[in-house]
Amino acid sequence: MQDAREGSRVLRAQLVDAHAAVAARSAAHVDPQSGLTTPEFLSRWADNSGPTALPVGVALVDVEALDGAEHRLGRRAAYHAARRVAAAVSEPLGPVDAAVRLSERAFALIVPGASSRHLASLVDAVVEQLELSSDGYPNVPLVGPIAWTVTLARPLPLDDLHLALGTPEQPASTLAGDPIVVREVPDPVGAHHRRNGTGPDPEPEPTTERMPRIRIPEDVARSGSGSDGAEVSELVSGLPRRTPRPSAVRSAALFRPSAVVGDETPPTAS
Repeated sequence: MQDAREGSRVLRAQLVDAHAAVAARSAAHVDPQSGLTTPEFLSRWADNSGPTALPVGVALVDVEALDGAEHRLGRRAAYHAARRVAAAVSEPLGPVDAAVRLSERAFALIVPGASSRHLASLVDAVVEQLELSSDGYPNVPLVGPIAWTVTLARPLPLDDLHLALGTPEQPASTLAGDPIVVREVPDPVGAHHRRNGTGPDPEPEPTTERMPRIRIPEDVARSGSGSDGAEVSELVSGLPRRTPRPSAVRSAALFRPSAVVGDETPPTAS
């Protein structure tokens, strides 16, 4: 009975926290460019007084292509890029989850009640959606590294996730001791160009080894020219530098047994 009462108390606290998250999201302001909630959502919901009973999955996505996008790409392209990222990070989320635009290039995913396994699968789905969103207008790689953790701590450890993105090669954890996982995206620009067939042209392959090998007859090699007067250099390159002389055409015809030079009558069998 004591275990049942304790479980019921924890469950009620989790439900209260989850309902508060939904209410805060519905009342929060919306970023006009991406359509996502602003950081005001976090301040309305996440109690800063300390740990709560509800575990929350938190993921931080850094999309470098959006940094100064309006200046580099134009207002229309920046708007479409932000909308594509917002759709990509929101598509895998559940009804009580939330996506927040923290800054021009940083997005947070808030998943109340998430386990580490569930959050890891959700991050995989977000990465896949971001890769798909990179295809098409405005033709920029809308992918980036993601740091995530599951925590009971309040306030949410967004600063710790941001620091972990800066040093992805080092093991990281939050101040409360929750482990942080960083998923990197190697060379997002290069991967985007390879997927879309864009970017600089590859270096041409050397053609020396691919040139056809021509066997030079011994008489040509000794005299320096063939029976038709062609130079050895022309035979070797396979690309004559001048139009063949008439004598070369007549000589070539002699090697056709089915034709007789100067006679239009085909030969008859003896």
